[in-house]
Amino acid sequence: MACEQGIPRIHIIGSRVGSLLKEILTCDGSGTMIYESMYQEIRKAKKSDIAEISEIIKTSVKGMAITLDFIEKNIINFRVFAVDHQIHGCVMVKSGAGGSADEIAYLGILGAYEDPLIFERLIRDALSVLSAEAKCIFMDPKKNTNLLGIYPWFKKLGFSMTSMRCGSGSGTNKVWVKALE
Repeated sequence: MACEQGIPRIHIIGSRVGSLLKEILTCDGSGTMIYESMYQEIRKAKKSDIAEISEIIKTSVKGMAITLDFIEKNIINFRVFAVDHQIHGCVMVKSGAGGSADEIAYLGILGAYEDPLIFERLIRDALSVLSAEAKCIFMDPKKNTNLLGIYPWFKKLGFSMTSMRCGSGSGTNKVWVKALE
């Protein structure tokens, strides 16, 4: 009834010691939240998001040493998943050389929001911002090590595993590729 009267969110908080402080001072909160509409968004990254993006990549993309300078230089290519203006996920959409292939890289989500549905939302958003010249989009598993468990719906989005030359090396990598119309 409160949502119908215009209250955007209602929090039902337990009676345990510290529950109110946990609700007010943490992202995870305490108890149950009922809301009228989504309070999450996926948006372009801003320079003020660089530290959070770095933490997400460091935590969720294993073995990748990405510098703050790299993120700052590529900030226009990053998209972020935010809840109440706090960053919990990111993805980078990089236009390819010559415009033939774009890349989705550094897909990551932290903590309680690490859910296949959030990964899917970030990838769908990335697909919506591809360059007009792109003929295909690919994801290198080396830059997206957290892809385990998302393959079933990933295939439904039109991606398939194939070998492709990535980067300046002479070898090929197994990557996820989606041809674009």
